[in-house]
Amino acid sequence: MALHAYFDESGAHNDARVFVLAGVVGNRNEWDSFEREWNSLLQTARVRYAHMKEMENFKGDFKGWTNADKIAFMQSAINIFNTRRLGSIVCSIDMKNYRELISAQVERLVGNKYTIAFGFCMHLIAEWTRQYERENEVDFVFEVNDFKGHIDEMNAMLCSKYSAVKAYLRVGDIAFKGKHECVPLQAADLIAYEAYKGYDNLLAGRPRLPRKSLIALSQGTEIWGYHVDASVLQLYVDRANNILAGRPVPDVYSMLGIEDEQP
Repeated sequence: MALHAYFDESGAHNDARVFVLAGVVGNRNEWDSFEREWNSLLQTARVRYAHMKEMENFKGDFKGWTNADKIAFMQSAINIFNTRRLGSIVCSIDMKNYRELISAQVERLVGNKYTIAFGFCMHLIAEWTRQYERENEVDFVFEVNDFKGHIDEMNAMLCSKYSAVKAYLRVGDIAFKGKHECVPLQAADLIAYEAYKGYDNLLAGRPRLPRKSLIALSQGTEIWGYHVDASVLQLYVDRANNILAGRPVPDVYSMLGIEDEQP
């Protein structure tokens, strides 16, 4: 049965401490059940869609809500997550390290924060599918955003130059949709937001306990994550420098941390 992964980002603003790309993956049956339950929740809450930032700030469809309304909605939303067989995928990037190491030239040669994060997310999903012995390709859906062109270029390169890598990572079709009309993207928004808040607190050195919502999610759904720090970003800098110098560059597998089972 085909697998479908839906992705959203958080922390794309220029002064963010962390950038997060997060997704949720599952088969069509799981997503159909999820959508029915999620749409029922939206109808009960009398909102057209779920958007974490708007809900946290009581804006948009959430204007006039109380904290009690928000808590009740989140409890129901997390319960829907935790009763479905879905995998959550998260890649975070330390943006202080990123701004210090990744120049515009490096971005042009080896990718930006979005494509770097997507590369690790593809690898995490491939590992998740192997964990459960699923041989299916995974179709990816992203929210329409400013990074669409970069993902299209990355996919075109995978198809033309790195087809074996694409097959190893089980990457199927890639599409872009709006969050308001695509319910699974609202699920990705929730995971991205919770992961962003968690990492942001850690990088800011705030002595806070994890958010109750994140704890509740992690108790019922598997969250596979990878954090990109200075040591990982330096690999991309080295790759760019080798390209500029005409020297051999590390293969794509080592860049993604793939050590075995290469095609």
